[in-house]
Amino acid sequence: MEYLELNSVPIVGRVGAGASIQPELEQVPPEGLGEIELPFPMTEETVAFEVSGDSMLPKYENGDVIVVYREQRYPLSSFYGEEAAVRLKSGERYLKTIERGSSSGTVNLKSFNAKPINGVKLEWIGEICVTLPRGQIERLRGKTAAKGRKSAPKGGRSSEK
Repeated sequence: MEYLELNSVPIVGRVGAGASIQPELEQVPPEGLGEIELPFPMTEETVAFEVSGDSMLPKYENGDVIVVYREQRYPLSSFYGEEAAVRLKSGERYLKTIERGSSSGTVNLKSFNAKPINGVKLEWIGEICVTLPRGQIERLRGKTAAKGRKSAPKGGRSSEK
């Protein structure tokens, strides 16, 4: 699994939970923000986003990572009442709870502790399949770094005498 990198998911940007993320203005390098290695295999159909902001506290914290399906797999109506990564027709990305809007084709985006964003049209919905708290990410990265140090050569020293 690790050799074939079946457990690696690219972090392709940030998703706003209180912060408005404008993808065209976001300072993310072309290769993304790196990768997250999970302790289990993931499908190639997924990408990850780092949570930015605190409007979805206590469930999502700044620095958490959510893994979502790259392509929207179900119709909008199946997401009513669920949290998801969304991209508005105007370009902003958010992590919010999706609710039916007052007119056809619009939604209201709710937060746990911020004002709702009402009457917006969505371009994309990223269905969440895995959530990784910031602390767990740090432990996973520490484990990966430690594994890399163990397998590195010892600087040409020989144990033979």
